[in-house]
Amino acid sequence: DVLTQGALQVARGCVLLMDETEMEDGKLEGVGLEGLNACRYVMTWQALPVDYVYFSHEMELDSPIIVASPGTSSFLDKGIDVDLALDMVTSPSADVEPVASFLQDVEGMKLCRAYIAYARSLEWDLPDHVSEHMSDEWVSAREADRSAGDNKLEADLLQTWLSLCRVISVSHGETEATEER
Repeated sequence: DVLTQGALQVARGCVLLMDETEMEDGKLEGVGLEGLNACRYVMTWQALPVDYVYFSHEMELDSPIIVASPGTSSFLDKGIDVDLALDMVTSPSADVEPVASFLQDVEGMKLCRAYIAYARSLEWDLPDHVSEHMSDEWVSAREADRSAGDNKLEADLLQTWLSLCRVISVSHGETEATEER
């Protein structure tokens, strides 16, 4: 009996790129469905369930996941959607080809990796006045949601807002949050 490393057992900080541009029509069953559910779990909880037959264990991860999808929906429907304005010169009629060519651009991917590594390495701070501003905005949004009868704003959305605040700040090379961003 030998333990082997699974595809999602990666080094800390490794950015996982899930490429849905090569998927074809079909039906997911068995191992494929288990893999899809494992990817969803990793995206949501940053932990990987590992089954050692005699016992189960969760391995903590620090691996952001980027999903490249040619359409508006994804099998891995967790997280935030960001539309990329890719150069359509390659094939204006095909949605998949520009995404695939972007993913195969070795120099471009090196630059993306360097940018992500730099942004992840920045120390970041949330000053008290910005925290108070975000809390006020959150309360206002919840009240507006309730008064509209929607009740769709869940408590974990505030955590998403805080994460986006950090991502937007560090994407501009800033080390602390501002009310403007």
